[in-house]
Amino acid sequence: MGERDAKYAERIRAFLELGITRRQCCGKLAINNKAFERIIAAHGIDYPKARRGSTSCAA
Repeated sequence: MGERDAKYAERIRAFLELGITRRQCCGKLAINNKAFERIIAAHGIDYPKARRGSTSCAA
């Protein structure tokens, strides 16, 4: 699980730089939000949540 999570963490960092939302990131990686939260916590990634009132599109 550690090696797979490390690969996901790499891709999550890339998506963060591209400005992709958390929800879209989960969709592209085919993981659920719980797994996403675990990976960003384990790898110290600061992936901000969408601001209240901002529009977002479905993943």
